[in-house]
Amino acid sequence: MIMWYILAVTLLLSAVTFFMKSKKSAMALALVSLLMSLPLFAYYDKLESFYVAPTVGSFGLVVNNLDLPMMITIEVVTILTTIYSLRYMEERFHELGYGNWGLYYGLYSLFALSMLYTVMSTNLLELYLFLELGLVTSFLTILLYGYGDRKRISLMYFIWTHVGTILLLVSIVILGIESGTMDIYSSPTVIRDYSAIGYAELIFVLAVIGMFIKGAIAGFNIWLPYAHGEAPTPISVLLSPNMVGLGIYAATIYMYLFKDFSYLGPVFIAWALLTMIYGGLNALAQKDFKRFLAYSSVSQMGYMLLGSSIAFYSGLNGSVNALPLGVVASLLIYASHGFGKALLFMSAGASITELHERDIYKLGGLYAPAPAFSTLAFIGLLNLLGLPPTVGLVSEALLLLSIGQILAQAGLAWYVVGVALAMIAIAVSSAYTTYLFKTAFAGRPREGIDLDKVKEYILPMVIIASISVLFFFLPSLLEPSIANFYGSIVSGSGQSGDYLLAVIAFAPLLGSLFALVTPKGLNQDARGGIVVALIGVSAIAATFELIKAIPYFSLENLLAQVSSYRIFEYFTFRLSPIQAILGVFVSWLAFFIALYSIGYMKEDRVLRRYWGFFGLFVSSMLSVVYSDNALLFLAGWEGTSLASYGLISYWLDDNERNVVGDFGRYIFGMEYVSRPTTSGIRAMVFTRIGDVAFISALGYLLYLTSGSVYYGNMSIYNALFPEIAKLYVIPGAWIVLLFLVIGGLAKSAQFPFTQWLLTAMTGPTPVSALIHAATMVNLGAMFTYFLYPYLKYPDPQTFLFTAVVVVISTFTAFYTSTSALGTNEQKLILAYSTADQISLMLLSSSFSAMTAALTGNIDFLYLGIMVSLFQMLAHGTYKATLFMNAGTVIHYTESRYVGVYPKLYKHLKYVFTAQLIAALNLANLPPLFGFWAHNAISVLLEEDPYVLAVYILTEFLGALYIIRYIAKTFLWPKGEEMEEHGHYSIIMLVSPTVLVLASIVLGITFPMIAVSTLGTPDVLKIDFIELGLSLVGIVVAFGLYTRGFEMRENPLTRFLYYAWYVNPSFDKFGASSFSFAKALYSGFEYAVIDMGLNVKLPRALTSWGNGLVSAIQDQILRDYIAVYVSGLVVVLLLAILLLVGGV
Repeated sequence: MIMWYILAVTLLLSAVTFFMKSKKSAMALALVSLLMSLPLFAYYDKLESFYVAPTVGSFGLVVNNLDLPMMITIEVVTILTTIYSLRYMEERFHELGYGNWGLYYGLYSLFALSMLYTVMSTNLLELYLFLELGLVTSFLTILLYGYGDRKRISLMYFIWTHVGTILLLVSIVILGIESGTMDIYSSPTVIRDYSAIGYAELIFVLAVIGMFIKGAIAGFNIWLPYAHGEAPTPISVLLSPNMVGLGIYAATIYMYLFKDFSYLGPVFIAWALLTMIYGGLNALAQKDFKRFLAYSSVSQMGYMLLGSSIAFYSGLNGSVNALPLGVVASLLIYASHGFGKALLFMSAGASITELHERDIYKLGGLYAPAPAFSTLAFIGLLNLLGLPPTVGLVSEALLLLSIGQILAQAGLAWYVVGVALAMIAIAVSSAYTTYLFKTAFAGRPREGIDLDKVKEYILPMVIIASISVLFFFLPSLLEPSIANFYGSIVSGSGQSGDYLLAVIAFAPLLGSLFALVTPKGLNQDARGGIVVALIGVSAIAATFELIKAIPYFSLENLLAQVSSYRIFEYFTFRLSPIQAILGVFVSWLAFFIALYSIGYMKEDRVLRRYWGFFGLFVSSMLSVVYSDNALLFLAGWEGTSLASYGLISYWLDDNERNVVGDFGRYIFGMEYVSRPTTSGIRAMVFTRIGDVAFISALGYLLYLTSGSVYYGNMSIYNALFPEIAKLYVIPGAWIVLLFLVIGGLAKSAQFPFTQWLLTAMTGPTPVSALIHAATMVNLGAMFTYFLYPYLKYPDPQTFLFTAVVVVISTFTAFYTSTSALGTNEQKLILAYSTADQISLMLLSSSFSAMTAALTGNIDFLYLGIMVSLFQMLAHGTYKATLFMNAGTVIHYTESRYVGVYPKLYKHLKYVFTAQLIAALNLANLPPLFGFWAHNAISVLLEEDPYVLAVYILTEFLGALYIIRYIAKTFLWPKGEEMEEHGHYSIIMLVSPTVLVLASIVLGITFPMIAVSTLGTPDVLKIDFIELGLSLVGIVVAFGLYTRGFEMRENPLTRFLYYAWYVNPSFDKFGASSFSFAKALYSGFEYAVIDMGLNVKLPRALTSWGNGLVSAIQDQILRDYIAVYVSGLVVVLLLAILLLVGGV
């Protein structure tokens, strides 16, 4: 009974804490009481219990897979918050004018221990008692030390959550009467089944509704913002989600106990999705930091409930040795939310005590004076966003993967509905988390106390953040059941100890870490030089891997495994010929852009954040390229979203020099300008929406690997993709296939996701080069290289799916080519050209797959993939050059527009020459590399004259807009001569020079490369119609714009300038959504729910009660007896019903 001795000792120490008077002794004793519970982890898979009474059963404690993640989270957060409380409560006691350290820490430690023993309880009544202990202690801390009208708010918190626990108690009592026991477990790892007892449905519904109130699920959430907002911040840390999550945990326990009622699963799934959306929208409407976080907790409880509900609907068994994917996701969300929300509440508390401010709109600019503090808060946001390198990535990825199980259980239609709602929820969550960082931490630097120096706050935040990162790498330490889904991920031919694959992926990340931890005083060139050097190491290693893979190269063996390597739990890397080529492409291009960055960013004072995100970006991209595990793949995939967000919004002060659009120009009542932080938010939202569909479709493939929700195999090329063949039994399989690529289409800025790429130009120009040439926008095309060989050929569903992608990519090419003619911003023209050129990559691979789906010609599929790859290599080479040279021009002229200065080429002859050659690659001039890539696409499209015609038209438009850019930048005859100009570093010319020479050399040698790789000279056949129209475009553009041609503003120019009015329409939708969130809060959440339940209902009950008392208290004995007898009759009737039900 050692576990019970530990319980007794910890509770005793907590009780003794009440008698401590000094701050240090009270804190120390409270801390010891929590530390003394740590030995409980040694009793994993053990249960200790003692018999209590008939109908009750035994009270016990257990440690198993179901409660382990919650125990770890509770222990970590409560122990570290004990330290955090020292400074915070000292300030709070000073404000109140009174305070008792023994009383505070006594209540605090009892509250913390009650949560720990709640999740360890093996009996429902025991669980209820610990829940009540936690309720009472947290109620008292809010009452004694809270803010605002703390008496009313603490009472509201007590009543609402007590209603939930009373419903739970009623269900427990009925269960005990009906079954003769209230035990949860029959053994340490097996949960009982009460589905067949009398009143089972009533027992289940009562308990679940009660715990939904406790868990603040939508409709029952109104108490949470008040309790969180007005509680002392250390108690807020414990309330969310440690306390609130216990409601969802108890509901999950009941799902196990009554697993036969899985038909209610869809109701809970819908409720969870509604909560995710509803809580997030209400968070957006808040100004108070802590109320903002409180409503985000409502949303996060929806995430936790969703995982459990999907598992419940899919079918639970009684064992917790192996947990279903949904439950694993739910428990990890509890952990990631616990760590993330602890960091955020701690940051909110610091702003209250040190800055005396809790209005997020008045807190802006925290990052500059307190970068470490702000970074720790940002890690908290990453846990909520589900982004690396935190355990939040693992939890959210597993949750979205579990959504794929809906397809197996409910069919395609309900799966699509679920995915659509989840997309809205993720969009809202991405919006409110990034918006919080924008308002509270970004903005012009503020003066005030340096929060980085407040050790009592920084120390616990550092440890919590570090633990959340640790569990990203080793999640099975938190939840062992996750290992059941890794599968045999190192298999296939080739060597398995190829450690260079890990070096390639991790080297840039090491540079990122170095940049972040080194002090401000380090020379900026040295900081950048280290990162560049480590990216160079990655590039060299990738080159060695390419040499290793070359002997295996052939069209039909593009994905044949050459070698593999595994590190940590799920970091499994794989090498194939096409992965080797892509790895070299990404790493070397990133190296040259990083080298350019040293010169471009030279004037920035502290570049830790820049290089931190830069290295993360490169490592994330390389992880996608070399990964053979779904979790690692998604870590890299989502890492690109994070890095792009950080770099796009790099200028946190939102200065007017780094914007996209024109000041003073309005459309739909809004100024047509996008600032850096807004652009970052847009990129995060747009790129993550598509990821929901993508990951959920992967989840269905994961389910197919075993046909079970308890096991799976995450190997991409050995398990997941081979299961695609089973998709074709579904009549709408093409929709699932489309879902698989939507994430890639969003990251590749295909219509309608194009706008994020355009406004991404608010970031530093090297970032633009990195995003557009080497990293994220290529993901959509890369994914088709990995996916398409696993589709079924010939097959009508494959044809329909690929035809949709062909239409999307073709339309995107035309849409962006025309829009590029309507803007005068240098980088924006190049951004449109990127979306145009990326769409040609997708067109090539998808058109070849579509044709193969008709003819069964697999060789044509691989030909199309290689043509697309040629286009990627060519585009990366010249687009990086175009962006880097554009950055040099912007540095020199200090203007982001074309057509500002006349004959600029006279001042920048070298830059002009390099930029002209790069542009002629895009304009399709032989014998440059760009020409051969475009010509190969033309040859490929000969199979369909209609698609070919559209393609040739876009080629003409491409030549027109890129030469327009060159002419208006360097050869423009109008404008005033420059009297003053900026400067640029010589190092900024090195990388463009190398890359432009590469485009020439690769162009000259392309015939030899094409024949040796493709085995046929067919792609060398020149399409003279395409070439002729491209040359016409070049000549026309030079002829018009070197003469100063400008179209007057008219409906057509406005149509092109506003990108067919698509971009301002999205801006209007975003602004309207924000207004809707505020209206939802003020018009429904506050006016109807809050006022109705917290004001009008109590007032009505009080009035009715007073009237009832007045009616009864009439001094007539007969009436008193009548009331008593009536109550007795009701009790007897209930007892008879229970007895009859038991029979």
